[in-house]
Amino acid sequence: VAHQLQTRLYFDLIRNGAEHNFLRLLPADKRQGVLDDWYKGMALIKAYFTYAALDTKTQTANVFKTDDVKNELINDILTRFRAINKDADDPLNRCTTTDCSRVKEDKWIEHADSIFNKLSNTPFQSSKGLKHLPELTFFRVKNGNERTIYSIIRNRYHTNVAFLLGDSLRYDDDKDSLTIYPGILGSYPNFIFDVDSQDLAEFQQQLINVDSDADFDALVVSWGIRRTHPQFWDILHDFTDWQYEHEPHEAGIFDVNRYQNL
Repeated sequence: VAHQLQTRLYFDLIRNGAEHNFLRLLPADKRQGVLDDWYKGMALIKAYFTYAALDTKTQTANVFKTDDVKNELINDILTRFRAINKDADDPLNRCTTTDCSRVKEDKWIEHADSIFNKLSNTPFQSSKGLKHLPELTFFRVKNGNERTIYSIIRNRYHTNVAFLLGDSLRYDDDKDSLTIYPGILGSYPNFIFDVDSQDLAEFQQQLINVDSDADFDALVVSWGIRRTHPQFWDILHDFTDWQYEHEPHEAGIFDVNRYQNL
């Protein structure tokens, strides 16, 4: 146990070191503001006594064109390393045009992509429904005898990640976001939705407009796959089959120990 704790504490220090390396690429007078946004509350005390002081004097060679220097830097990095980024084109999460779907896909898949793009860009602050989603949701979209798979990842916003325990005490749900991946990410699905392509827009609107637990329960009754669903295992195994068909080097049996009965 002692070794595991020491390892976690060491990882904490090298994470902070990586944060400082990122901040060094920003203008010197902007770094402290970004760091303060990452460390709030009691984390300020730990940062003062535990972490190295932030360099706010040495200037960066990078030239910035906007006041949103953090996101400008992130976009510059994505552009610079585009050639080695397998998912450089990400229309579901980082669409910069009006056509937010993958190219050379069937029309029904393009339609699904555009719906998921709208979902990924919906702020949590304006939708109670998104706050009901777990951290990893598998999503099957059917079109007749065809189907495609998506993974919906809920990115948890923390006021800080400076402490080993009490993770849930530092959540800020209003600032959460979604990343939607066309395919399978993760081995521990928390829930599954199974929706016909023609019903996808209705699902998206109903999820966004959820206003109560009863509303979300109605959504789950219509499209969710609880453990008590008569086809639970068949649908779960279909995700495995899909992965063997499309990503055989990644395929395996999914662990449902963390599956939730939403």
